[in-house]
Amino acid sequence: LDALLEEFECDRITLMQFHNGGNLYPSGKSNIKFSIFYESVRPGITPLRERYQNIPVSIFSKSINFVAENNLMTIPDVKNLPLHDADVLGFSKNTDSKSQYIIAIKSIDNKLVGMLTIFYVKKKKNLTDERVTDLQLQAAALGSGLHLNG
Repeated sequence: LDALLEEFECDRITLMQFHNGGNLYPSGKSNIKFSIFYESVRPGITPLRERYQNIPVSIFSKSINFVAENNLMTIPDVKNLPLHDADVLGFSKNTDSKSQYIIAIKSIDNKLVGMLTIFYVKKKKNLTDERVTDLQLQAAALGSGLHLNG
């Protein structure tokens, strides 16, 4: 992640993974959650890893479903994201980021197993289509390297 932090000149990069959050009482059904497993931040940037542990997927279901269906969520200007779009995406505009890119990490059978998130906190960044494609390739390589695709 440190290399990607430098390559994409971002302020924070995280790798989120989905996991079984335990069984619900009294049904015994599984509760799907996600956590930030890995994170790299520039000096002076607040890490998110400690705050994003065992988060129920249902809280961010709109955003997660959007990423699962589209393989990507790009928000080049968080402040100017129309409220309707924020609602549709289930995205909170109350973040410290100015730009954010969320890339799907999928299994071989095309199931979403994680997400790579790039944050630009100090200044907005509008990545070109070519750079977004590079980011998607890096996310796929990262996912297979972590045995997420197997």
